[in-house]
Amino acid sequence: MLLSYVSIYLDEKLRGSSGSIKPSASLLEEIIHHAKAAAFQDKRFAPLSTSQYLRSKIELSLLSPLLELSYTDVEDLRSKITPNQDGIHIALGNKSATLLPQVWSKFSNFDAFFEHLLHEAGLSEKDLDSHPNIYIFQVEKSRDESILD
Repeated sequence: MLLSYVSIYLDEKLRGSSGSIKPSASLLEEIIHHAKAAAFQDKRFAPLSTSQYLRSKIELSLLSPLLELSYTDVEDLRSKITPNQDGIHIALGNKSATLLPQVWSKFSNFDAFFEHLLHEAGLSEKDLDSHPNIYIFQVEKSRDESILD
């Protein structure tokens, strides 16, 4: 079953996103749910207004199946992850985060990307000693153009 993420961009800046690594409905229902959640429920942003919607671009990412990595330490992880190609999902207890492959472009190197991933999950480098589950995946993505340019 395919997994999806929907990201909304306004003036080329992220304006909301939503996705899941565990499907709970058909792909179409998942996409509709995530589009609404990205627009109105992303806690980082106020709900999207009509005027913002008309100027925004919507990106749909379809995720490949997640592949769990077996690793010994961060250096081993570094050798198994391909920047700009692999998205990463990290989970430890009830804390988790997912970063899509396109997020790599916002960071100068692996360490900065991985530090952000840990922060998004509410984890620290010390938590790596507990050996969280780490998964990689790839995406096929498509971005539409805004209605008003």
